[in-house]
Parts: sequence; structure tokens; C-alpha cells
Amino acid sequence: MAVPREKILISAAGRDGDHAIQYFGHRDNVAQFGRVGANGRSATAPNAGTNGSDISVQLSYSQNDAALLVEGTRAWKGLADGQTRWVVNDSQVLLLNARGGDGGKGGNGEDGQQGGQGARGRDATKHRDAEDGYEGARGGDGGYGTNGANGGNAGKVLITVNEDDLDLLIPVYWDIRGGKGGESGSHGDPGDGGLGGDPGSGITWTEHRQNVTIERSRPPGRRGPVGPPGARPPSYLQGGMGGAQGSSQVTVKRNDGTEATYPTRYELKVVSFEVVDENDDGINEPGEHLIVKNIRVQNTGGMPSPKNHSIRVLIHGTHWLEPLATEPVYLPKNIQADEIVEVPGVLRAFIMQERVARAPGVVFSARDEVQLIATMPRINRAIPEFKGSTSIEIRYPLQLSPPKYLDCVSPGDHITFTWTLKNISRKSYGINGELRRSAGTLVKDPGQLFTFIEAESGNAHVMVDPLEVLDPNSEVDISQTFEVSGMAMPYSSGLLTLELLLSEPGADPNRFSDLGTNILHGQHTRSTIGYPMHMQISGVYSHNPHSAFLLVVNSQTPNSAIHQIIRFIRNELHLALDIFNLSVTGSFTDPATGRNVLQNYSGKSVIIFGNKFSYFSAGTSSAFDLLDPYLACQLATLGTNFHFAGATENLNAMRTWVSMSTFPVYAYNPHPASPESLRAETFKELAGALHTRGALNVQISLPVHSIPAASGMFSCMSTPDSALESAAQSTVDKLQKQFPLRRFAVSGDTSTRTPDMPGTVVIREGFAKFSHLTASLLPYTAEDPDLADYQKYMIVCCLPFHTRARMFWNMAGALDAGGILSTVIYRGKELEAMKPPITVSSSEILAVSEKLCKFISLSIEYDLGREIGIYTNDAPFMDGIPVQHSIAQLPLLNKFFDMETPTDIVRTTERTQFIVQTLGIIQGSLLSISFGESFGGMLAVSRKSALKKQVDLLMNDFLLRRFAPDVVTFLKAESDKDAKTTKTLVKGIPGATSTKAVCLVRLATTVQMHNARFEDLTEINASSTKWTKPIADGKVIAYTGFVSRLQNQEACSRQILGNMVTKIEPGSPTSPTAPAQAHFEAISPAVAGAHEMGS
Repeated sequence: MAVPREKILISAAGRDGDHAIQYFGHRDNVAQFGRVGANGRSATAPNAGTNGSDISVQLSYSQNDAALLVEGTRAWKGLADGQTRWVVNDSQVLLLNARGGDGGKGGNGEDGQQGGQGARGRDATKHRDAEDGYEGARGGDGGYGTNGANGGNAGKVLITVNEDDLDLLIPVYWDIRGGKGGESGSHGDPGDGGLGGDPGSGITWTEHRQNVTIERSRPPGRRGPVGPPGARPPSYLQGGMGGAQGSSQVTVKRNDGTEATYPTRYELKVVSFEVVDENDDGINEPGEHLIVKNIRVQNTGGMPSPKNHSIRVLIHGTHWLEPLATEPVYLPKNIQADEIVEVPGVLRAFIMQERVARAPGVVFSARDEVQLIATMPRINRAIPEFKGSTSIEIRYPLQLSPPKYLDCVSPGDHITFTWTLKNISRKSYGINGELRRSAGTLVKDPGQLFTFIEAESGNAHVMVDPLEVLDPNSEVDISQTFEVSGMAMPYSSGLLTLELLLSEPGADPNRFSDLGTNILHGQHTRSTIGYPMHMQISGVYSHNPHSAFLLVVNSQTPNSAIHQIIRFIRNELHLALDIFNLSVTGSFTDPATGRNVLQNYSGKSVIIFGNKFSYFSAGTSSAFDLLDPYLACQLATLGTNFHFAGATENLNAMRTWVSMSTFPVYAYNPHPASPESLRAETFKELAGALHTRGALNVQISLPVHSIPAASGMFSCMSTPDSALESAAQSTVDKLQKQFPLRRFAVSGDTSTRTPDMPGTVVIREGFAKFSHLTASLLPYTAEDPDLADYQKYMIVCCLPFHTRARMFWNMAGALDAGGILSTVIYRGKELEAMKPPITVSSSEILAVSEKLCKFISLSIEYDLGREIGIYTNDAPFMDGIPVQHSIAQLPLLNKFFDMETPTDIVRTTERTQFIVQTLGIIQGSLLSISFGESFGGMLAVSRKSALKKQVDLLMNDFLLRRFAPDVVTFLKAESDKDAKTTKTLVKGIPGATSTKAVCLVRLATTVQMHNARFEDLTEINASSTKWTKPIADGKVIAYTGFVSRLQNQEACSRQILGNMVTKIEPGSPTSPTAPAQAHFEAISPAVAGAHEMGS
């Protein structure tokens, strides 16, 4: 930015006129009582601006000062202080001011005063009425404002200069504007009329005549009217007139003794010019010269340009443009007024190289302005009006697209990545192109995890693809295939870098770029853009029948979190786990079998990372977009435990998916083949069958039950449809009361409607409320190689309940300060599937720590407390569930006391506090908390009282088989105390209705975290519900759309992976994914039979 020059002022300007005076002093806003308001006072008149005087100076060049010399001439005697000579150096400009003075502003009139209030009316008496108040006084008139004063006329500026000194006119400016007229004032506002007078008061009195009292009265008067306002002055105010503009005159003394007079100096302006790049490929590229030619200039001033001075023209220097100062062009001399001339020659500027490396993947593009600057050499002054610019874009002629690559690869695979090289110029590029400039792409493997198949021997980690020739506006696809090292550590990070190399456009080594230089075909090249290709090195999935866990990850799952989980499960739980990577296959399909991988883990533990990840070239995806909700419902019904990790930023998608998974969505078939589906004539018959069978006997075919809608609901007062809806709602209410731990979606089917029956009530059973679906709400941290206690607990509680129950009872009598040996904690037929334990080395002590044993007991307390709480909360005063079916409705509680007991009896009470606390949770959950529960318990009609008797018998029987009698006595006594303590704790937690709240507090204390929250996903759609026909149809449509998107995604992933990945293991499929086959029973029947949905 140019520094402002100091201004030397020679002023003969007129003086500005004084503004009108309008200060009137203090006055009350309202006149005195009953008086007319005072008129506003008028403003004074302003003064006019005075005229400017003439200025007459002669310009010459002072050789001694190397500056402009200014001297007064003719009759003008200089300034008032007598100065008649001035020197203007290179850092100064001269301003000759003969401007007229501005007129003063008109004044504002004073506002009129408000009139005084009217007189008060007389009060009423027994003999006259009250008088009204009198009219208020008139307001005062507004005062007169004044017009603005006229501006003064400008003077003349007379400049004399020799023909050889016309360049001295450049730093000289003059002001010959007439003075501005002053703004008008305004009249004062009229005063408001005075308020009306107060009314006279009324009167009331009594008269007595012949023992009769008569009450008489006269009303009060009315308030007087408001007085009239004052008047506004009638005259129109206007601003002052501007002064006349002055004149200027430049007298040139020619060398032949004659003179010429002009009204203004010359003014040279740029009309147009052309900008081309040096190699004429249409691209302004860093490292080459930019050329300006066909410059056209016009003299818009009032006199010819100097004929004795050469005016130099250059390109203005910028951040990107460095003009060649040794190659200026010169304007033609003596350009006449209004003449347009073409400037001979061309200008060049070097387009600077990039000075700072760009971030990877950022395409270089810069915009700049090409401006010209004309300079008078003797006085080193730029001609200020010599302006004109054009915008240019600076970029490279070759563009490299982002590479198409996989962000997740497996050891041993051959991977093909592709990218596109495009020529956006108008000349061919490459070593054989028109410009003979070398170009190509360079791929590097800095971590040496990959081997390029086509690389030269001895350099398998660097690959160059030189460009032979690429025509203008053409593009070429380039691909490279590499092998992922079989020695790469699973779930580590790999990196390849892709760069575009382009040789310099010029031949001067001093002008070459310092950033990313290489040599290609003997030419110096620079890296014009680079892309990093970060990849996750996945493990190779293989199903291990002994694995207790399946861990489902993706390319965006932090490798640190994966290794934390691996170390924890293998080294601390001493269990095996399998890992499946969604980013390797793009789906849950096992490439080796073509089946959904989750089918291998029915009844086991599945941990799924629910974070978003890039899905090939189709945007982002997550596990919730790829996992069929119908299949998840089947697996949850079979006892598969799900835990979702890493979904803290994808919670809404997770909750939507769980809501879709809660109930099976498929068309109703009146003649099902599934043996689990029940057909009953009445609800009582259906309830008895459901009680007898139990929720745990549901097989993989999700059941759908039905009963006919009761004909009694079908009457003359209702339509068949409303009767069917009423029957469905009644069924929902009964199911909720009879089966509080199970979940049903009830709808009506009209396909079986008869004149006597409005239709069939269809009952779809989803996964039960005691199923296990949780989500951690805290992220995994990479700072510590060890997994946080909170995350350890979430993994432990994901183990199937029967597994944890077996481990719990195995801890009795075997737990010490060092924990418990894995050979002890995993004994029993229930745990046979998880043997043999995983050992890392022969020297490792295979012990499960005491803290993990604590997590096991805490998780059991939570599950049992939650199950009992759901079953007993909101129960009616008199329980309608048959006593013989009561405890059978709590499958987790039954499993807990239905373990195979070891042959050895526990005879010690040492380290049994975990048993006492767990039994205390069970018994505390059955203690009455509210008054209604206590009263129902005394009458032995409440659900808790009926259940407690059965639980006491079940627990006592188990304890006597597992512990010595004295130990049993101790455990029962201590657990009774703990139960009462638990009840007290529940009452002390705001909003708590069950022991689940106590368990969460204990968890937070154990993991040393203030808020160890997690999301229990089984609480979504927590109750049985009725589906109307629109709701049922909408759910089928939503699920059908989900499956359609899922199939499209899987087809897309198969195509992409088929083009980019080649498996080289002997005997493996050549394609990474086999065609998607059936899930458990095929993708949900909703897709094939949605139109048959009867609801």
C-alpha cells in the first residue's frame, strides 16, 4: 500500500459562513394556570461564505533541490504571511486551494409553549348543579427558522510552466469548487393547547319527610376541553445556493518564445491491453513470464502530453508478479487531447514460484491483478490517473485428481489404485509433447509396507509413471497395483503418497522452485500437488468356534481402541475374539461363506463400532446402515448380546436402527409354518400358552400369534374397523399386564373378517426387555495403552448372562487378592464353548483380576435388579399373573439360580461380600417401597409379595447345594441386612424406582468416574404397542426402503472391490465378496410380501 504523501497547501479559499444562533435559554414547557402559551422565538440568520481569491504561480525545476519550485507570479502577492516561494520534494504534493467558503446553516425556531390549564368548575350544591371545567388556554406559535446562507464563489488558479517542465504538473492539484450552500433550518413546532379545567364535584344528601328518609344527589361536572394549539409559521425554508465554480488555466511557455493556454493539464489513462503467457499454452504458470502487449492509452485531459519527456511504463509488482524493470516501454510523446495511441513494445513480469508448501490435497490456484504504472523519470512520480487492470488466474497446466483408493486393506492382497491426469492447457505436455516438458506421477511407500508389482528391481517402494504425451484438454487414467505385506501388523496404519511432477517452464536455474524438487528425464521437476493415502491395515477374518466375542470395526475405528480391546479380552479375560472389518467387505457378509458373519455368533457377544466411516466412493456409512434390523431382532431373541461402541457422534442413527429392530416387520400369513407361532380362540388361551412356553423357547423364526377379535365388540354402535381396533388395544393392555418383560406389537387383520367377526388380532413378538443391547456414551482414549475401567465394564457385561452367572458362582470360595485362575472361573459345561483360553506366552499368569470379578458381579446386579424392577414396577394392586407362572417370567433370575453346582462345597465365608451384595440386590428389589406395595404385601396380593416367596425358596435351594449350612446361614443374614440398606439407598436417589439406580452409583464408584452412564437400548420402544394400519404400512415401507438401500450398497461394494482387490491366498475366492445370500431365513419377508400386510 502506497504511503500518503505530505500535502503542501497554498490556500486562497473563502471563509465559511457562521451558522445561525439558536440558543434561547430556559423556559417552562407549560404556561401558568389559565395563561396563553408563549410564542417560540425565532432563529438568527446565518452568514454567507466568502469568495475565494485567485492564485497565480509559476512551476520550475530546482536543480539544487532536485524538486519542484513554486513561485507566486503576476498580481498575486502570495499568502497573508508574505510567503511567495515553496519547494515540493519527492515525498510531497502541492494543493492550490481557491475554493469558495461554505454558507452557514440556517437556524431552528423555538417550539411554542403549551397553554395553561383551564379553570376548575364550581362544585354542586343542594340548589345548583356542578359546573364543567373551563377550556384550556391556547398554545403558543412556533418560532421562525431561517434559510441557509449562500456559498462563496471560487477563485481562479493560474499556472505558468515551461515547455520542458510539463512533468512538474503531475504533483500539482487544485480545488476550484464553489462553496456549498448552507442547509436550511426548521420552524418551531406550535405549542399544544392547555389541558381542560377540572370538573366541579358532585354532592349527595338526605331529606326527612313524614318519617321517610329520601337520598338526593347532584352529579359532578365534566372535565373542560383541551385548548387550541398554536400556529406553525407559514413560510417555506430553503438551503442556500452554492457558489460559482472557479476556473483554471495552464500557460505553457514554449521554447520558441510563444505561449499556449489550456484549461487543465494532460491526463493519460489506460484504455486496454492484452495479457498472454510466455509459452502460449493459455495457462499463467508459476515459474514462467507473463507478457503484456497491445497497450492502448488515451489523453483525457485538456492539453497535449509532454513532448520533451519520456514516460516509462512497467507492470506493477505484486505478491505473484515481479516486473522486469530492465525492459520498460515508453509512451509516445505529445499525445493530443482525446487522442488514443498504441504503445510500442511488450512488457514482461516473472510469475513467482510458490514460497510455502501447500497442505496435501489442496489444488493450487491464485488470482492476481495485472496493473500498469506510468512514471515520470525526472521527478520519479507515477501518473495517478494511469490506471487499468485485468484479473488473471495463476495455476498449473496439469491437474491430478484425488486418487481412488481403499482406506482399509488386508495383508497379502493385491490392491489397484487409480487416478486421473488432465491437461487443461492448449498445448500437449509430456517428454514428447509440443513443449518437451517432462511430467509424471510419483508414488512412494515411506513405511515400506507395500510392494509395487511393476516397480524396478531394488526399488519396490517407489514408482514413477512418466508422461509421454498428453494432448490439450485431454485426460488419462493411471493405475498402480501393489501388494500389502504379509508381515504388516494387523490394525496398524499404512501410508502411500502420490505426487504430480512437472518440469520447470523456464531454463534459468536461479528461478527454479525450492519445493518438492525431483529429476525426471534429465529435467528439473517440481511437485505441483500431492495426496496422502492413509490406510488401515486390517486383520484377516477367520471364524474361531471357541471365540467368546466378535468385534466389528471399520476403517475409521481408532487402531489404538482395537488393540486396547484385543489386549483386554485376550490378556485379562483370557478369552478369544474374532475381528471383522466392515471396510474390507463393505457389508456383514463373510466372503468365505457368503453368509452374514453374525450368524456364527448366535448366543455370544458382539461388539460393534457404530462410528461413521467412508464407504468407498459413495459417501459415508455406518454399521447401522449395513446391519439388517430383522436379523438383529432374531439374534437378540436367541440371546446374542450386542454392545455398540464409538457411536457417540452417531446416536440418532443408532436409536433409529434400534427402534426398527425392536419388532419384526413382515407381512402376516394366516397359515404360518413356524411352530413358535400360536393360534388361540381367546386371549386367556393365548396367555396360558405363552406362560407355559416362556420367552426363552422362541427359535430363530420370529413368532406371530393371533386370536379372533371378540364378536362382542362388534355391535350396531360400532363399525367392523373400530371394533377390530378396540380388540387390538384391549389385547395390548392385557399383554402388558400379563407379560411385562416381553414386547408385542399388535395389529388387526381384515382378511379373515366375517359377518360375525370383525377380523383377527395379530400379535408380533419382538425381542424381550431382558435382552442385552447397550451403547457406551464415552469415547475411547488413545493416551493409555490400557483400556479404561468404564470400557472394560461395558465389555464384561456384554458376555451372555449365563456365562457371567457361571463365572460368578465359580468365584465362590476361589477368589483371593490376586483374582481367580482362568481355569477355575471358566469351568462348567456352560463355558465349554469358550475353551481353550487364549495365552500370550507360557510365562503369563492366567488369572482374572479381582477388579474384573467385581465387574462381573456388578453387571449381574444391574441385570437382575433391572429385570425384577420392570416386572414389579407399575404392577396392579392385585396381581393378575397366576402365581405358578410368576417366577417363570424372570428368565435371568432363573438362570442365576439354575447353575450346575460343582462337587466341592464352599465352607468359608471369606471373600463372599460380592455374593452378599448381589443377593441383597435381589432381595432389596422385592422389598416394598411405596405405601401401596406395603399394603398389598400385608394382604399377600401384590406382585412383589408373591414373587418374593418363590425367590426365597429358589435361592435357599441353590445355596444349600453350593455352600455349607453355616455359610448359607451367614449369607442369608448378611444379604437381609444388605437388602434393607439397598432399599434405603433407592429411596435416597431422586426419581429412582428400582435397584438399577443403586447399581449405577456403585458402577461409577468402582470405575472412579463421576458419571459412568451408558445407554440401555432395550428401553427404546419399551412397552407393547398397537399398530394401526397406517403405522404398520409405514413401518413396512421404511424397512423395505432400508433393505433396498442395503442391497444397493452391497452391490456397489462388490463392484468396487472386484475392480480394486485381488486375493492371492491359495484356494481363496478371487473376489473379496461372494454374492449376498440369505440371512438367517433370507432378508425379511417384508420385502417380498409387504403388500399382504394385514393391519
